[in-house]
Amino acid sequence: MAFQPSVGQQLSIDNATYHFTVHPSAPGMPYGQQGRKATVFQLASGSERRALKVFTPRFREPRLVGIADRLAKYAALAGLTVCRRSVLTARRHGGLLREHPDLTYAVLMPWIEGPSWTEVMLSRRSLTPGQSLELARGLAEILVGLEEQGLAHGDLSGGNVLLPALAERATGHPTPVELVDVEEMYGSEMERPTDLPGGSLGYAHRGTPSGLWGPEADRFSGSILLAEMLGWCDADVRAGAWGEGYFEPQWMQMDGKAYDLLVKILENRWGGRLATLLERAWRSDVLRDCATFSEWLVALPDTSPRPAAVAAHPAVPAVSPVTSSGRAAPPPQALPPAPVATPKGAAPSPTPYSFVPIGVEVLCPECDGRNAADEIYCQTCGFQLCEDRPCGRCAAAMPIKAHYCPQCGRRAV
Repeated sequence: MAFQPSVGQQLSIDNATYHFTVHPSAPGMPYGQQGRKATVFQLASGSERRALKVFTPRFREPRLVGIADRLAKYAALAGLTVCRRSVLTARRHGGLLREHPDLTYAVLMPWIEGPSWTEVMLSRRSLTPGQSLELARGLAEILVGLEEQGLAHGDLSGGNVLLPALAERATGHPTPVELVDVEEMYGSEMERPTDLPGGSLGYAHRGTPSGLWGPEADRFSGSILLAEMLGWCDADVRAGAWGEGYFEPQWMQMDGKAYDLLVKILENRWGGRLATLLERAWRSDVLRDCATFSEWLVALPDTSPRPAAVAAHPAVPAVSPVTSSGRAAPPPQALPPAPVATPKGAAPSPTPYSFVPIGVEVLCPECDGRNAADEIYCQTCGFQLCEDRPCGRCAAAMPIKAHYCPQCGRRAV
């Protein structure tokens, strides 16, 4: 059975007492986000907020301790706050783990306020040119810092990029952008994962079918993210976006209206140099053909352009946002502060924590492991157990990767 805390339940970790917080859009449920490998919960101790990443049995590995030790040296780099972490082990937290064995090798780290880039796109949230430039510059500076250290995130996507600059309440966070899901980051001292990520939908390069591992791993996905951020201040770009990313996955690195529009907007609003950098990535055969992030950072203007300087361009017909399941998403709505993004290897798709009574069990067809009926992935082997899940408001069936209920429009928890 998976770890199932209740709102207000307390944990004592490293001489501090924390409690599980309530989800802002789901009263009575703990603030958590479930993925294939782990569930991330929000903990509170006074005014401090922390993230507790609880792994499923298959991914509770001793190597997480060594990974945390190696990541610690990079916590001072801009945008890598979550590298400041501790792992719950039998040697240091024996009493807690005897009471809650499911917390073995769980990771305690800073909580990052703000939506993910995926949430911004799915909600069609508008940005000013100044905001677009702030986010793009913040991301470019982070990626330059990684690149200069011979590092790469390895699975850059909208779900792994959080935006403190767009948090609902001011937090005084030092950077406008933060990266999460860094357990499988590339570096000369890092352990090569057994299962390499091949890139997320809308950000995967055609030349990496066997997975991403190397200093250039972020070149293509990072270029797409930077172009999306710069283009998002334009209403036509927002209207023409696919859903969880700007580009529909099946049309990646192929000519089409979406690509032509984004190139044109970059050229008209931000200059031909930035449009050329996107074109280099789009036409590339291997990751090394993409521009370095230093080239992106140098090409960014110091200030956003005046509206009058933007050349007119034909409007693109508005399309309904769609999720990775192909179903239409509801109209934009206000977003609550986003929890830490979905663990690596899973599509960035928030899921409900529990909508059925505790005690009902189902057997995994892959390994025969026992799981609560509300589990989406097997807690033993990670196998996906169901295609749909019930909406917490109207109980209509929602595709696993949907961000909104197709019946009532409620955003997935």
